Amino acid sequence: MYTIAYEPSQAQIIFRLPPQFHDAFFKTIDKLMLDPLRSSKALNGPWKGHRCVRYGARRIIFRLDQKLQIVIICKEDARGSVYKR
Repeated sequence: MYTIAYEPSQAQIIFRLPPQFHDAFFKTIDKLMLDPLRSSKALNGPWKGHRCVRYGARRIIFRLDQKLQIVIICKEDARGSVYKR
């Protein structure tokens, strides 16, 4: 099982997340803890080296440290704005 960590800029993510997405967010996090590769896809371009998982119209971008078994959440937002750096 993987551990979930957050980049400092994402530490307050749940407080910024609209309430209607809380359940879906936590279900997605649970899936990432079990098998982050299966439930996500690799990204290219400026996000190369990161992975993305979707839930509804929202996305979570993360880095994966397979050696330490840590999923590091880098960004969460709506699909239209999550990929902007």
